[in-house]
Amino acid sequence: MIRRDLFERLEGFDHRYAPGYYEDVDICFGVRALGYQVAYQPSARIVHFEGVSSGTDLTAGMKRFQVVNQQKFVEKWRQVLESHHLEPSPQNLVAAANRLRHQKVFLVFDERIPTPDRDAGSLRMLHILRSLSRIGHTIFVPLSGEAGSHYESELWDLGIETVGVAFWQRLAGEEVVAAIFSRPSVADSLMSDVQVVFPNAPIVYDMVDAHFLRLEREQKLDGNISDGDIEAVKVIEIEAARKSDLVWAASPTDATAVRRYLPEIRTAIIPTIHRLKARGKTSEDRSGMLFIGNMAHRPNRDGILHFLNEVLPRIREKLPRIELTIVGAGVGDEIASHADENTRVLGYVPDVQPLLDEARVFVAPLRFGAGVKGKVGEAMSCGLPVVTTTIGAEGLGLTHEKHVLIHDHPESFANAVCSLIADDSLWQKISDESYRHVIENLTPEVIRERIADSIEEVGVRKAKSRK
Repeated sequence: MIRRDLFERLEGFDHRYAPGYYEDVDICFGVRALGYQVAYQPSARIVHFEGVSSGTDLTAGMKRFQVVNQQKFVEKWRQVLESHHLEPSPQNLVAAANRLRHQKVFLVFDERIPTPDRDAGSLRMLHILRSLSRIGHTIFVPLSGEAGSHYESELWDLGIETVGVAFWQRLAGEEVVAAIFSRPSVADSLMSDVQVVFPNAPIVYDMVDAHFLRLEREQKLDGNISDGDIEAVKVIEIEAARKSDLVWAASPTDATAVRRYLPEIRTAIIPTIHRLKARGKTSEDRSGMLFIGNMAHRPNRDGILHFLNEVLPRIREKLPRIELTIVGAGVGDEIASHADENTRVLGYVPDVQPLLDEARVFVAPLRFGAGVKGKVGEAMSCGLPVVTTTIGAEGLGLTHEKHVLIHDHPESFANAVCSLIADDSLWQKISDESYRHVIENLTPEVIRERIADSIEEVGVRKAKSRK
């Protein structure tokens, strides 16, 4: 697509290329010669049947003009080609295709394409990618995920390039200023190979959460997790941290857990990241309780079942008709069986904002886990008061009865919910303080600076170590 006036200034396609071949490339060079840019749409999908129209014999018929016109093109644009283009070589293919090659390049590996409307880990990764894209060119390599999905298209719209895991080695030659590995399984699969291809790139291991710590806590609750399971995960995580130049931990607790085994490891705290939302309705116009969480994540499933069985009956002794709304993918029969006239089990909801705007209290009754809990930060970013546990509040720097209400026993948890339902002044105080805490500590602007500073520091150290 080209504007008509610009096409006419170029006098259309150059007739020297008749009957065809190279006229399209020539028009692009002409556009650039006039000071304009040439852009392409990466989400377009083109199917080309090689040779169907003109055959494949470069010496006969229409196809021979591919060779003839190549020489004409080179002669016309020789000066530009010699001054602005790389030497023709297979080693230069990636660099030649990338007009952003002089930018900083961040290479990010994760399990899958982020699905931010389905889990807090994805939302955190999306914000990390956004932050990196503000600093330099960001290339995201997912180990799985549907290519061409709307989730991938959203990354493209942000200027984030995606590359299939089978093709990342074709990026050799890029000036990678940091290679980032999110989650232990990803680091275990790819970190060593990436270090070979990009030996000078600083390596960042993004824990997401300390998986072995989460399993240790789960084991203490029900004993279904074996010592062998914990040790296997711990070995992978500690080895990934050992091979890295920097570890991103979501919470100070996770960083401390890793430093028990690697005291000298450098860490930076990169928690969940939350954009501020409108604060929704006033306390008087809100009602009910809300829980949001992906039920495939065991801490969420355990937490809501514990709430349904141990906490909710105590609340309904005082507030018999209070409504509870449960949202999240992977609900399953056990949770769904609790649905009744006052308990709505909605499952996956694409847009949860209306629910956050209408609820009176957000509950996060988590009994084990690690990292930080995105659901808590997300509620706070709307000014929705939260009742949670010590585990649910961990890593966010929250103070009981200031930013949230923190209770681990079912009876006191139930009483805290009832207090927020009954007391408008308490509700307003918690709403104001939690919203202020997000502004000061968890917004993209705050964490983006932390990300940039940590990468810059590790890059400087890496460069010094090579001298």
